[in-house]
Amino acid sequence: MRVHWTTADPQTGPRPGPAVETPLTYDRTVPRQMVHRAAVAEVFVTDAVQVAEKQVRVAVQLPPSHGYFGDHASGQVDPLLLLEAARQAGIFGSHLVASRCRTRC
Repeated sequence: MRVHWTTADPQTGPRPGPAVETPLTYDRTVPRQMVHRAAVAEVFVTDAVQVAEKQVRVAVQLPPSHGYFGDHASGQVDPLLLLEAARQAGIFGSHLVASRCRTRC
């Protein structure tokens, strides 16, 4: 399952992306250290690209079943799984922005 999040500034609303968007990949996860996880099986972030000074697009691959996040019988995605994916996206995005800032700022 792929999840796409779009963020918007509450003051100005959604911002358009760049004219040519860099495609995100879903073929492998990022290094586990970059999302502060101990096991590769717990990494859901697969790619990210910085599109503005404070905006990052992140690709996340959610597992169809998971030992911890799959205990709901309803067949819906566990909200904690989405929360964990968002947490990882935020951490990886901050690493991405910080590394770019160190080379440009």
